[in-house]
Amino acid sequence: MKKIILSIILISNSCYASDCFEITGKAYNIDPLILKAIAWNESKNKNGIKSKINKNGTYDIGIMQINSSHLDLLSKFNISE
Repeated sequence: MKKIILSIILISNSCYASDCFEITGKAYNIDPLILKAIAWNESKNKNGIKSKINKNGTYDIGIMQINSSHLDLLSKFNISE
């Protein structure tokens, strides 16, 4: 699942969200509607949204609500908040 989300993040810089779901879905053999449903459930497709602080001190970011605990890993790919 981490690879799928990372793929969406990396691709999203160069395409529209709908295209990103199509490309990522094909790359990982996942129905793009599933990815779109996750985005809708997590953020109502609102980019730039940030959750409240979780009990463990982390928070969730963006359309797919990526947890801030993954920011160190994502920084290796030049992805930041």
